[in-house]
Amino acid sequence: AALSGSQGVPGGFYEQSYPADMQPTVAEVWDGNLVLGCADGYLRVFDNAVFADDGTSISTKFPVGPIRGDGIRTEVSISYISTMLTEASDSVTVKVWSGLTPEAAFDADRRALMLSKIIGPWRHEAIPAKVRGRVLTVEIVQDSATGGYRIEELDAKVEAHKTSE
Repeated sequence: AALSGSQGVPGGFYEQSYPADMQPTVAEVWDGNLVLGCADGYLRVFDNAVFADDGTSISTKFPVGPIRGDGIRTEVSISYISTMLTEASDSVTVKVWSGLTPEAAFDADRRALMLSKIIGPWRHEAIPAKVRGRVLTVEIVQDSATGGYRIEELDAKVEAHKTSE
């Protein structure tokens, strides 16, 4: 099975979205900080130590995939996932999505949720997954106003299966 985070499909490792009234129009690294100039006239500075913006938690998604077989008549399965977070991490949700194509596996309207499991720091025993689909995507999600997460390791048992004609 092929595993890549950059195969020309939506998703990517750090996809970002912003409120409609913010509308970033320019970005610059100034004095070591990322600064966004926005259509509302404000400059916004990113701070890795901040997990909320004016009381609203900053949600993060870390997609891994698409995970797919070698041909058009191939499905893939994940039978376990193991994620090791550091002691300083907050809990995260591990999700597995399925789609008919790599693009669909990232599209909220065309994918299906196959697994959703909350894990805490230093939990690294295998999560039984038992999911199968044409294309799969693993996603680490957090929506916390008080902390972040750090992943030390992500491991999964992935197998490819030929389908009938």
